[in-house]
Amino acid sequence: MAASGRYTPKEPAYRIRPRWHRFAGWTGIAVGIVLAVTNDSMLFTDNDLLPFGHQEYYLSLALLIAGSSTWFLGLFDRGTTVYN
Repeated sequence: MAASGRYTPKEPAYRIRPRWHRFAGWTGIAVGIVLAVTNDSMLFTDNDLLPFGHQEYYLSLALLIAGSSTWFLGLFDRGTTVYN
């Protein structure tokens, strides 16, 4: 196969993200942790800190929030993440 003569630049070894992604990522992880801890603390007390009491759906929601917030931090980006 003959070369086409077109230049295709290499992808850089870093990804540039805005600074607010760092704030959004850490905030989302913190909200997920607080939600999970609050949900589990209702097992040991009689207080209903969340609507409908202790639910496993709250744990699933907390994991979903914290897990999806890692995208904003760039934890699974290839190469290095640089915040502008």
